[in-house]
Amino acid sequence: MKTKNNIHYRQGDVLIERVGSLPAKLVTIAREQGRVILAHGEVTGHAHAISEPGTDLLQAENGDQFVRVAGRQIKSRLKILRAWRGQVLVQHPKLGVMQFAADDITVRGEYAEIEGEFALLKHDEHTAQAVPAGLYRNIRQREYSPEEIRNVAD
Repeated sequence: MKTKNNIHYRQGDVLIERVGSLPAKLVTIAREQGRVILAHGEVTGHAHAISEPGTDLLQAENGDQFVRVAGRQIKSRLKILRAWRGQVLVQHPKLGVMQFAADDITVRGEYAEIEGEFALLKHDEHTAQAVPAGLYRNIRQREYSPEEIRNVAD
């Protein structure tokens, strides 16, 4: 896998940021239907989730959430369906359509060369986002309204 310059991964209202280490005293949040849920869609009821075994959602005493992402080995050379703003869209014969950060793969002309451990962040209304194995902080995006600051709703 290439050295990563991209330290943020986003899908809808979910943003995770790579961290070098985890704080002490974390509690593991239980999986829901076998998935680590990073955010529930408040409008649609869908969830942003990772199903990879070994991936954990952890919570600090102050409420901050962290994700320990374990990935599956992906080694493929796939035709690029679309490339934009540092993102590359490909279709894997078994895993389906996936979006990668261009910094996490090698782009050679019309093809993406993928080699590394990735987990797929999935949501019913978004393309699966490939996230490299590692440690991340789960940041819920907020929006302003005159009455209150609230979580962004999908």
